[in-house]
Amino acid sequence: MVKQKLVRLTANSQDLIGKQCIFEATYNDGILIDKNSQVALLSATLSRSIDSLIVNAFNDIVTFQTANGETKEIRIPHGSYDGNTLFILLDGLQDAMNASLGILPLAVDLAKTPPVQSGREQGMHVNVFVNDQNAVEIQIRRTKQVNAYPNSFAQLASGIGIGTALGWRYSLYQGVQQVSKLDDGATGSLFVRDEMVQSPMFDKVGTASYIYSTIPFTKGAGQLAVQIQHFLSQNLLINQGQTGVMIGLLVKTDSILQRLQNATNDDDRIKPSEFAFGVSTNNNGHNQSPYQIKTPSLAEFVDTTITPTKTGLAPDGRVDNCDIISIRITDGGIHMLFADNTMGDPASQYFAQRGRTLYIGGAPTRDSNGNEIEYIPYIGLYGDTNFTRVAKVVCNLMADPVNTQLMVEDEFTAGVAGETPLCKSVSTKSHFNVIFGKESVAGFLGYPETNLDPDTGNELVPPILFVAPDPRSKIYNTNTYLVEMLSELVDSYDSFQEGRKNILAPIPISERTINAGTGIVQYQPNNLVFVDLKNSKERLIRNMRARIITDTYDNIEIEGLAELNLLIRSP
Repeated sequence: MVKQKLVRLTANSQDLIGKQCIFEATYNDGILIDKNSQVALLSATLSRSIDSLIVNAFNDIVTFQTANGETKEIRIPHGSYDGNTLFILLDGLQDAMNASLGILPLAVDLAKTPPVQSGREQGMHVNVFVNDQNAVEIQIRRTKQVNAYPNSFAQLASGIGIGTALGWRYSLYQGVQQVSKLDDGATGSLFVRDEMVQSPMFDKVGTASYIYSTIPFTKGAGQLAVQIQHFLSQNLLINQGQTGVMIGLLVKTDSILQRLQNATNDDDRIKPSEFAFGVSTNNNGHNQSPYQIKTPSLAEFVDTTITPTKTGLAPDGRVDNCDIISIRITDGGIHMLFADNTMGDPASQYFAQRGRTLYIGGAPTRDSNGNEIEYIPYIGLYGDTNFTRVAKVVCNLMADPVNTQLMVEDEFTAGVAGETPLCKSVSTKSHFNVIFGKESVAGFLGYPETNLDPDTGNELVPPILFVAPDPRSKIYNTNTYLVEMLSELVDSYDSFQEGRKNILAPIPISERTINAGTGIVQYQPNNLVFVDLKNSKERLIRNMRARIITDTYDNIEIEGLAELNLLIRSP
């Protein structure tokens, strides 16, 4: 005859450390557990302790301080937030902080010696996320401005194929592409391959030779810039109309990456219409035709009103002999600029606002599903070494390449007044801080104080980390709760933990569809599922422990009384 015992376990949030849902019971009479008994979950009732936050005009302000020394004020998106929508709040905070970063301060103070440096935020970006300890983490990071190819003697393979040099990938369509120094030993120059495809520039097949980064472009403040060392007009008899340089940003997708890595025919190459943003010498191959730009709203590259000014050979690679084109992400948008030596500031070695604007507009940061948009920097090249050369290609990426040569900060150096410099990021110690306008927002994210670093004497260089000391266990949801026995061994296994665990039963309900916002869980299985207790002999127990956790074994917090009802049966 089968014998059954009903065991009721309770947990009161007032008696628990951290209100964790742990059941501990002591029985004066003791419970006799027969050999080879089984146990099943009869029912479970609990009330989750779930934080929620309403953001409105009363508490939406957050200020933070970066290396520029100024305090920035941003506003986080209004709405009602809980565990289901926490990621929306964190994404909104991250996007607003990144949009406030800029390559340049509001003005360059030329009265100071040396002048106040621009570009202190260049290369910076902010990440806001939940870390592995279920705590909110705000990171302020900075990457270096690095050169896209080495300034040492090297030669890539001729013929069709791809190559890699210091973290940047090169694609060769046909002919020869070299990374080398000029014969006179001057500054490094990227020699474009000697034989070009016989089709006009951007004739629906994109550039034939190109460089791109496998690391996305910065999402905070940074630039992709090219120094055009040599650009002669097309000659149909010599170079089939193939001359020029373009830079662009591509939205990172699996398809784009695959085609970049395996472009061995015309169909694989990136088309002009696929660039989100781009700056190019004119697709007619003439150096007296205006620069062209591409934006998300344009199907093709279109003419600007600005024409190249430095097109002849600059054998020494000096910036006063080169045009510079750049794409910047700054102040929450995209700026495309052009500069030559006529715009240098005699009193400053920084680009400042002296460049001519080709385009200013917004830069989409997320797609329709809320996922981050990542941009791949791309440099396309036309013409043999007698017609097209670039002296430097610098860029701020989302992460510093591991190669030590790429880790060296790079810039276009202006030797004398009047030359055209290009700003670079400057690693300067500063006080970094984040200040929430109201305690409600700080507390919801796990920060006990609104001012995360009130000590203004703390001067550091990135990375700067602000980790919330209070893990957000209250607001994390789960599609399945787990009832885990702590005092008894049960015969159950979990692939998530890759082995045996003392799981009595899952509770397959979701806060997204059942009792949303209240945290109340009431569960009773339609059919009892008994699990073997691993007892090979009779036992008398006086204590029993169990807990209810998330499907990733994180603790949950409860309010009031929680109850577990178990049914133990003997064979």
